[in-house]
Amino acid sequence: MTESVKQASELILKRLKEDFKPQLNHRYRLMVVDNVYDDTYNFFLDIQHKHNRVGQFRYIV
Repeated sequence: MTESVKQASELILKRLKEDFKPQLNHRYRLMVVDNVYDDTYNFFLDIQHKHNRVGQFRYIV
């Protein structure tokens, strides 16, 4: 798939607006992963309920 960054971001935002339904006591995280082997980016939406969180994540900058 050859599309521009703008087209890809518009598609992601469109899908999130259509399908994303925020819920009380949930934490949401959008992760972008650089796949160096395929020269692509992968997007993951992590959803955690308040009582089912495995652990806290630390970000090192």
